[in-house]
Amino acid sequence: MQINSFNNARVIGNYMRCCIHCLVPYMVYNHGMWFFQSEPNAKVFDYTIFVLHAFVMEAFMFLSGYFTSDKSNSLKGVYQRVKSRLFFPSLLSAIFTIPLLYLLKACYAFPNEAAIGKAAVMFAQDLQIHGLPLAHYWFIFYLILFSFLAHFIPVKNSFIAIACLVFGLSINSEAMIRNPIYLSINLPSFFYYFGYYLLGMVWRNKTNFSNLGKWWIWALVFLLNLSISGLYILAYQQHEKAFLDFLLQPFFFGTCAFTGCIVFIRLMETVKLKFSSYQIESTYFIYLFHLPIAIAFQLFFKLNGFVAFWVPIAVIILSISLVHGLNKLFGKHFFEISKRISSTLPL
Repeated sequence: MQINSFNNARVIGNYMRCCIHCLVPYMVYNHGMWFFQSEPNAKVFDYTIFVLHAFVMEAFMFLSGYFTSDKSNSLKGVYQRVKSRLFFPSLLSAIFTIPLLYLLKACYAFPNEAAIGKAAVMFAQDLQIHGLPLAHYWFIFYLILFSFLAHFIPVKNSFIAIACLVFGLSINSEAMIRNPIYLSINLPSFFYYFGYYLLGMVWRNKTNFSNLGKWWIWALVFLLNLSISGLYILAYQQHEKAFLDFLLQPFFFGTCAFTGCIVFIRLMETVKLKFSSYQIESTYFIYLFHLPIAIAFQLFFKLNGFVAFWVPIAVIILSISLVHGLNKLFGKHFFEISKRISSTLPL
């Protein structure tokens, strides 16, 4: 039952992440996360992203550790899993998605010039100044590092995991945990997410989530923490010193994400959804390819003057539908090619 619930969480969480990508340019707050903003700007999208982002990536890290813990414990087994499951699929997809992201950015910034040339220049500039662009592949980059690092850490209880999580929050100087969009390690986010990864490994065989109590009790705690965290962000954005700043951020952001993960997984157990094996297996392909497709639809509507409230909803439906169609057509072949290339390497 618990494995089925966690598979459900993978599917629903993946769609939540897609929604975040689809809604970002329609936020009111000038966040700087996207290279453009588009109408309609409505606070409902800010609130939606704030709630989803409060726990979704933490839940993904937890689930990654959970499903990794039953794999081979040898270093060779870790290497084989990383190269076949993480490194080569992400590398092959990045060959398509990263250039496409830069091409879309160039089309928007230089509408009357040769987009391919401008995209190449923009990529070269970013490479020189910031390093290799990761975009959404920061998650895979961290998972690769976590897979090897966790092999050398004797995790028998939750202490080390909680310590990593709290340490990451305590050294974070921003209002939110920032994910690296270039090939580099952001220490606060690295320790923070590594803590959730380790928690997933520890709790696989030691914790039955159904024994943690009613989901709605955790939901109340989550909403309380979410409200306080939201007030903190407002104060941070206005450059005001929040009350007990050094305690408020790590405590409430940490408990907010932690309780959000529990609510999410307990809901998956309570609702008792049943996704097909195809829907479960398609989550990885969707993660790899969805982002540039969503941005392409966002730019299409923006450049053609569509500003109605239904536009963000259309972006969600169209982008997810298209990436599902691509998975139906090419997903199996894509992973077969990746596996074939991976098998040619030594070891």
